[in-house]
Amino acid sequence: TGVRRIIEIGTSPVLCGMVSKTLDSSNGFMYMEVDVLHVAQDRETVCYLDRKAPEVPEPKAESSLPPKAVVKQAPAKEEREEKAPSAQEEPAASVLEEPSGTADFDDKAPHAIDVIAAVVARKFNMEREAVPLDKSIKALSAGKSTLQNEIFGDLHKEFAGKLPSKVEDLVLSELAASVTAFDGQLGKHTQAQITRLFSSKMPGGFSLSAARSLLQSSYGLGPKRQDGVLLYALASEPKARLGGDSEAKQWVGEIATRYAKQEGISLSAKRSSGSGSSVSGGGGPMVSSAAVDALQRKQTDFARQQMEVLARYAGVDLNSANIRADSEKVKSAGL
Repeated sequence: TGVRRIIEIGTSPVLCGMVSKTLDSSNGFMYMEVDVLHVAQDRETVCYLDRKAPEVPEPKAESSLPPKAVVKQAPAKEEREEKAPSAQEEPAASVLEEPSGTADFDDKAPHAIDVIAAVVARKFNMEREAVPLDKSIKALSAGKSTLQNEIFGDLHKEFAGKLPSKVEDLVLSELAASVTAFDGQLGKHTQAQITRLFSSKMPGGFSLSAARSLLQSSYGLGPKRQDGVLLYALASEPKARLGGDSEAKQWVGEIATRYAKQEGISLSAKRSSGSGSSVSGGGGPMVSSAAVDALQRKQTDFARQQMEVLARYAGVDLNSANIRADSEKVKSAGL
């Protein structure tokens, strides 16, 4: 069967890069995929935490007895009159309108240079914009073989072994150009790092899906450009867990702004369309004043109809007070 998985146990993935180089240069592993993992960086995969338990449908209770016949009584006249208005009532959510602002840019997937720059920036604790694309990994690491092996192991896992030889000697721009089989999809390494970032530094209620939804609704970024923003986020990980959703949204907005500046796109038009008279702040659903007034009128009419139905059921004349008041007015006018 051969080797399918190699796991390094240690403080840093030093041997992972060396093993990846050995596998690339060995003909015996050309036609089989071997996962090179580190016990800390790939904890979810090593411990099988990334696998969801299959959903088992609940067994239906079976009975050997024949089902009992259920006889439903016809509703009373008052109940039929009471239910009649609710059939005509429209739900309140029908008046909510989503922002209709459209982005003036296409959904573009990240390039190989974006992934390489994100991995290098994270490893050297530098901002994404500060990564020199005209330098090699060997030059950036100042000849430290341990650091070079770690970066090579990360890139090998990200691009599924589709890397040229002498990776550490190529400048980053040339290295990205040599990765011709990259299709714009994030690999195992960056996906694992993004998942770890959100689980360790974001508040409990702000998940990765919530961040993607925010990037879509408030900034008009499609799934591919969302991947580009998340690559930027890897190089700007907060030092401590953020306190709440407001801080997390602000952090995502700052990352999206930096990404847009690098890509030469504008997010202001989409952001302004999601703000203003929204119900719950920027990016929320819009409610027009006419729709709110119409809803209030419907609710008032419905409440009045319910009062009339209950009054007839209790034998109370709601107009008796008005009749007495009119009679009193007549008497006082006669005096």
